[in-house]
Amino acid sequence: MNLQQAKSTEKKERIKRAGIIPFFIKEGKIQMLFMKPSDPEYGGSHWQIGKGGIDEGETPVKAAVREGKEELGLLRNNIDQLFSLGSFWSGYFDLFAAVVKSKKKFVKPHFETKATRWMTWGDWFVEGRREQTKLVAAAYKIIKSGLQ
Repeated sequence: MNLQQAKSTEKKERIKRAGIIPFFIKEGKIQMLFMKPSDPEYGGSHWQIGKGGIDEGETPVKAAVREGKEELGLLRNNIDQLFSLGSFWSGYFDLFAAVVKSKKKFVKPHFETKATRWMTWGDWFVEGRREQTKLVAAAYKIIKSGLQ
């Protein structure tokens, strides 16, 4: 095996992912729902976007809604509006936002989730996963622009 072959075998296959940020607005403040993994192996120990791989034959939006249920407890019938926030990370990550009807109408998330929390942009900026800050900032900006 030559050096080039060794380097190519070290590269991980990039997996397309989809994520979702449920939100609601209370007293003019945007509250977004994030999750904390039960094990750092699932993405670290900070608050982060509910996300996961897109299964074969699955659309990004269906994957985002499925991941929303698994990692955040989001129920499809609790989504008032669902819209795309765009494609990020060179097209390997599709992000969606969901206006929820009720912040209380959620089920228990999957075992990979230690906790969920409603957060403002300020909360996220202090406690959120650094690698996702640009994504959350873009989401917040798009959501906020829809309010005006």
